[in-house]
This record gives sequence, C-alpha cells and structure tokens, in this order.
Amino acid sequence: MSEARALTNLIGNGVATVVVAKWVDQLDHKQLTDTLAGRNKENKASESSI
Repeated sequence: MSEARALTNLIGNGVATVVVAKWVDQLDHKQLTDTLAGRNKENKASESSI
C-alpha cells in the first residue's frame, strides 16, 4: 500500500511542477518534450559518467 501512495505522490509532484511552471509562464515546451522523449543532452552526459 505504501508503494502505491509513494508512486501517486511522485506523479502528483511531477504534474504539479509542470502546472505551476506553466502558470507562472516559465515552462520551456521544447525542453519538456525533449526530456520526456529521452533526447535531453544533460541526461545523456550524466548517464555516461556513471
């Protein structure tokens, strides 16, 4: 049960982050779509250093 609550909290926090960023006009749509599609260069750099 605690795993379901943790997963729900994680998803809710992610959605809230996007909503608030859009609300205050700070959402970078290109970066968001690139990150969700796995094309973010910052993610690839950190993965290769592991």
